[in-house]
Amino acid sequence: MAWMKPAPLSVTKARVAVTKARVAAVANEVKKDKIMEWLSENWVWVLFGGGFIAMHMFGHGGHGGHGGHGSGGRREEEKPADKEGKPRPSKQGSDHQH
Repeated sequence: MAWMKPAPLSVTKARVAVTKARVAAVANEVKKDKIMEWLSENWVWVLFGGGFIAMHMFGHGGHGGHGGHGSGGRREEEKPADKEGKPRPSKQGSDHQH
């Protein structure tokens, strides 16, 4: 029986690297499977949450926009001027409320 020489260090490092890559690939697949399983169980809540965020951002002009809800709106003297330099009149009365 012949004595077997140990593999060179570079071959051993390569085998370790390949093993690590295989373990990482399997772990990645398991992670994807868990995420997809969670989404399939909770898709209604994800949809509800997305709709909630969309309605708050786009449902009524967004927060911090031009007026709305009685705070932060432009005043009559702050309205942009028309072509002749005169302030534009407000389309709504001063007692307008939502």
